[in-house]
Amino acid sequence: MGCDKRVYTLRGWLAFVAFLDIAQALRCWLDKDTFLGSFMCASPTNCAEEQKVPVPSSTARLLFAFSLENALILLVCAFCIHHWPMILMTALSLLMKIVYYLTEALKFHSTRLNFHIIFPVTVHIMTLLALSFAPKFLKQEGSHEQENEELVKMCNGKPFYVPLKKKRA
Repeated sequence: MGCDKRVYTLRGWLAFVAFLDIAQALRCWLDKDTFLGSFMCASPTNCAEEQKVPVPSSTARLLFAFSLENALILLVCAFCIHHWPMILMTALSLLMKIVYYLTEALKFHSTRLNFHIIFPVTVHIMTLLALSFAPKFLKQEGSHEQENEELVKMCNGKPFYVPLKKKRA
């Protein structure tokens, strides 16, 4: 498999994970019960039925903002993957999201350890592993195709590309 194909595969994977984070953000925006459930335990050590309290809506809004931010970081990293700080920022963002999911499920008991927790954590761990191999793929890459050259030029100091307007004669 060529080095460019590996980089394109990693970019596609990052875009897929960003799509999952956008879907998570939309679920939290539309209905806090989808992810969090209606009630959480007041005491993390003992969770009896009479000790359950309603989940505050601020928790769902926090997860909405965090998921949206994580999706934007993943998308920018997909375009500017040739820069080590982008890979590092994305890895730290994914690590924070994994810690958030696990603490909500295991420490605060605001949600059960179910598919809505296990699937994103698994996907984020796989993404962290893929990002750990990204520098190796990029070092092996001897020559960039034209698209990669444009993306490398685009990310040097300007994270967003705005094409120049042509002057009418």
